[in-house]
Amino acid sequence: MKTKLALCSVLLLLNLASTARAQPPSNVGGIGAERCGALLIDIARDWKVASLTGQWFLGFISGANVETILHRGTFKDVTSLADERSSATAAPLIERCKQTPDKMIIEVAHEILNTLPDMDFRAADAAKANQP
Repeated sequence: MKTKLALCSVLLLLNLASTARAQPPSNVGGIGAERCGALLIDIARDWKVASLTGQWFLGFISGANVETILHRGTFKDVTSLADERSSATAAPLIERCKQTPDKMIIEVAHEILNTLPDMDFRAADAAKANQP
């Protein structure tokens, strides 16, 4: 089931975000350009910021996945982050920000991205095609 969820997410993202790109920190604006400490202050003031951060984080990972599928044929398995509440999806990012308040949010997002397991897109696509 998790593989199906990951594959469906990736296929949807390929259709919707084929031009999305995860940019290096020097080309980042918005949430990603903020320091973790500022994010934590914003979340303390308004809990909705956690939800917005979760949405940004999933968008960042989705863009990175599209990029790696197109260039390497792999994608990061995001099922460990899957939750219908975007504020819960932001939890790993927020927790790591608590440990490193001086880092930019995009740096922390890159670190988390690199901990996610790689999946072979072609193999996952073939497995899906062979299911009844």
